[in-house]
Amino acid sequence: MIWQIKAADKNLSRIEYGISKELGISKVLSRILINRGINERRRAEKFLHPSLENLANPFSLAGMEKAVGRIIKAKEKGEKVLIYGDYDVDGVSSVALCLIILKGLGLNTNFYIPERLTQGYGLHQEAIRLAHEQEISLIITVDCGITNRKEVLFARSLGIDLIITDHHLPEEEQRPEAFAIIDPACNPVRDKSLNGGQTIEEDFRELAGVGIAYKLMQALLDSMHLTGQLLPSQHLDLVALGTIADLAPLLGENRILVKEGLKAIKESKKEGIRALLRVSGLADKEVNTHHVGFALGPRINAIGRIASANTAVELLLTESYEEAALLAKLLDEENRHRQNLEKRMLGEVYSLIERGKLDSNYSIVLAKEGWHPGVAGIVASKIVDRFHRPTIILTLEKELARGSGRSIENFHLFRAVKKCKDLLLSYGGHKLAIGLSLKKQNLSLLQKRLEEEARASISEADLEEKIVVDAVVSLPEITPSLLEELSALAPFGRGNPRPLLASRNLKVGKFIRKKNGNLFCWLEEEGRYLEAVGFGMAKTIEISPGELVDALYSPRINNWNGIKRIQLNLKDIKPATTSLRTQ
Repeated sequence: MIWQIKAADKNLSRIEYGISKELGISKVLSRILINRGINERRRAEKFLHPSLENLANPFSLAGMEKAVGRIIKAKEKGEKVLIYGDYDVDGVSSVALCLIILKGLGLNTNFYIPERLTQGYGLHQEAIRLAHEQEISLIITVDCGITNRKEVLFARSLGIDLIITDHHLPEEEQRPEAFAIIDPACNPVRDKSLNGGQTIEEDFRELAGVGIAYKLMQALLDSMHLTGQLLPSQHLDLVALGTIADLAPLLGENRILVKEGLKAIKESKKEGIRALLRVSGLADKEVNTHHVGFALGPRINAIGRIASANTAVELLLTESYEEAALLAKLLDEENRHRQNLEKRMLGEVYSLIERGKLDSNYSIVLAKEGWHPGVAGIVASKIVDRFHRPTIILTLEKELARGSGRSIENFHLFRAVKKCKDLLLSYGGHKLAIGLSLKKQNLSLLQKRLEEEARASISEADLEEKIVVDAVVSLPEITPSLLEELSALAPFGRGNPRPLLASRNLKVGKFIRKKNGNLFCWLEEEGRYLEAVGFGMAKTIEISPGELVDALYSPRINNWNGIKRIQLNLKDIKPATTSLRTQ
């Protein structure tokens, strides 16, 4: 593991002092902000105090005016409208959000989500044909559609207009010929002005599918002068669910939506969300991004991975306490089933990697009969976390292979897979995550070409885990007031991780304990002692009393039996040497 920190810069030191003085914050917090690229007072203030007032005008998104006009026309003419979504949390929350708003406006609206196991991702002609039979004249896609040129043309041939809202990249250079497309990944925005430090274009490009759907609903209500009656902010609980679960960077617009959305989850009036909180053991807790990512999100995701995502939509829409409790329990049971499948698959993948010595490759592509395609993405993510290589996990079914891939920051997996499109039956996704299918006979060629692409575009250093150190501090600087300040950086997630601090030349105390695979010890500097815990480090870390070490950690308040004290959650610990590398 490589520790990295920004090189010292006298100019940045002056900026650090200025931000600290002007905003009344500590030098440590101002240093963290600067190291994260927030090096101007106005940007720092907006980052520390995100507000819905700072959301950009939704009409800055290309295609928005046309889409809003078409929905208003559908309302006026009493047309039937179909919301077409995806089976993951992002898609499910997008569908629920649009249904609540559009039905509240009086539109005749229904939804459709394809089955992951039998249909797969995106628009399908049979669903469009069914919509035509039901006299639906407008389809709005959420979190999908940008890769479906043929299906869009088919819908047009039946007289159905399509509004595509998506955040993925198109398979080809040409976009579908839809009535309107709202997708900042491929559509230029109309306004590139600054919005809280980032350009509006940068902000929009990082929105999850539910974020795009929210902007559409916001624009629609604004156009109809109904924001006072149907506040879209009431449904930020759904936006937070989809954004966090889809691992969208928690910066810019996402930061605002998620911070307010976490409050909305805790205070949600939706029976389904309240039931999810109960079944996850979170009803009496302050909900954070970790809870959404590892407790609420997986339960919503599980049903779509193994059965029908319609159940998850019904949970988010129901106004019945009894029905919500029943559906939440069902999702919880499906999640346990998913965990068992994942555990078995992960063990088999580890064995294949070890047997084939694939950890020496630059990429990993594995396929096997009996693996569950709905769990492939989760397993791929865990392999990337452990081996830090782009990974594709596929299940073999007769002559076909299908599954999912995940990547590292320095390898654009979608572009790499796109170069192999002649081998594929279908593919879609973005930089860090893709879904694909191909004939079994092309599997070895895909492995070979992806490996060649990885070796051509990334270095050995890219395959090493790198940890960015937010600031080097002394232990006496770690105080309750500093921890209170650091909490202003939340919500934490991709793009805005929990702060990692480093301290040099710490003395290991006499008390060292190893229990259940975890390491416990005390670290000292200038008479300041703090407890440190390294989860899972008992076997890999060897330290002795009196030894000098460098420690990388995230400081937190540990509340045990009503006693609160500062604890250092160790990420790494090394002998006191030159552990830190400058960027």
